[in-house]
Formats: sequence, C-alpha cells, structure tokens
Amino acid sequence: MNFVLLDLEKSDEATLARSLGLGRHPNFGTLKPNSNERVEGYFTAPTEAVLRGMIERVLDEYGGG
Repeated sequence: MNFVLLDLEKSDEATLARSLGLGRHPNFGTLKPNSNERVEGYFTAPTEAVLRGMIERVLDEYGGG
C-alpha cells in the first residue's frame, strides 16, 4: 500500500488529483490496486478511526500482499 500526498498548488499533481476525483482538499481517499478508481473518500480530514477503517477495508477486499 502506498500513501501519497498531492500538492494541489503543483499543476501536474493537481491534474492527477482531479483525475482521481480528489481535486479539493483536504481530501482523503483510497483507490483500488493498480487502478485510478476511487473506493472511498472524504472531503474533510477523517479521524484516526475512520482513516484506519478506510485502509482496512481496502486491504480486506483487495489483499495486503
């Protein structure tokens, strides 16, 4: 699993963020492995429990290895 911080002030990163449906910030999302398809996202900073749940759901569904 990778964690990426996109800076929307940089045009190439903003373009990538918009293509992933993450064009506003703060914005937290999970993507399907090897895909640009968003599984889940929040337009506000999630609590630790919510963020952990987002990560666990992706790992449960698509595997962690």
